[in-house]
Amino acid sequence: MKPSDVTKKEERKLTQIFKEKAITQVNAVQYQQLSKHLKNSGSTENVSLIAPKDTKTFRKSINLRQRQDKKKLILPQNGVIISEKLATILNAKKGSTISLKNSHGKIYHFKVSGICEMYLGHYLFMSPREYEKATGKKYSANAYLVTTKKHDPAYVNKVSRQLVKTAAIETIVSNSSNRKLLGSFTGSLNEVIFILILISGILALVVIYNLTNINVAERIRELSTIKVLGFYDNETTMYIYRETIILSLLGTLVGFGFGWWLHYFIITSLPPDVAMFDPNMYPLNFVFSALIPALITAALAIVVHHKIKKINMLDALSSID
Repeated sequence: MKPSDVTKKEERKLTQIFKEKAITQVNAVQYQQLSKHLKNSGSTENVSLIAPKDTKTFRKSINLRQRQDKKKLILPQNGVIISEKLATILNAKKGSTISLKNSHGKIYHFKVSGICEMYLGHYLFMSPREYEKATGKKYSANAYLVTTKKHDPAYVNKVSRQLVKTAAIETIVSNSSNRKLLGSFTGSLNEVIFILILISGILALVVIYNLTNINVAERIRELSTIKVLGFYDNETTMYIYRETIILSLLGTLVGFGFGWWLHYFIITSLPPDVAMFDPNMYPLNFVFSALIPALITAALAIVVHHKIKKINMLDALSSID
């Protein structure tokens, strides 16, 4: 809705709602939907252009930062900041020039000054000065960025209905629906990962147990001999189980390298063009991935220890190979 179409009465109602406790932050912005046709996939992606009237208060609504080092980004007077997924599908880097089309078919060219962390949707952020420079139009705000006190969908929908009733707002775009969409992606992925971890754990349990059993069975006379020579039960267990521990450590280290590559491949390939997942690996990822085989190895060591304690040395030594 154009500002000129809003009556003073409607504007007063809107201003009154903005001052309520339900809303914590309001920023006037220029909002447009641009598009980009991707030749490699044949799809057309929608890009949201946002140019805030006040670049300082805008930081309270949207926290622009780089994903790698969490460095905060400030809207430049020359150039634009684009979301990371948009930069990926356009092969754009800092200093690149991208071309986007508006709803009337006019093509705008923008110079990329920064790439921000964003996991759902394609966004283009710029200052009023850059907007006028890139589009050749005089800047005017036609939308509001509204931050509510609570972020659950029911509360956001309630505030949205109040805003629409003023007749000063034509359309509302809620991030809660976008978060729900992203949640459906991550929820499905978490279920798949849990199943893979469960299957891998069972496989490790079966393999380590069988290999250890075979090792003990084939070296039963050797184990009986060292027990007769005076080895304690703990020493005998470590004599046979030390190989399993070393192999488990080597397998964990190899798994770190292969798992890192596999994680990056899945995280970058699975999401659609409009979304992305965090491809970073964190220390806890390695801790938990090493902890699972370590617990399995330790649990089986207890089983093997009790089995070795029950070895009848005389029967084993008197048996004929």
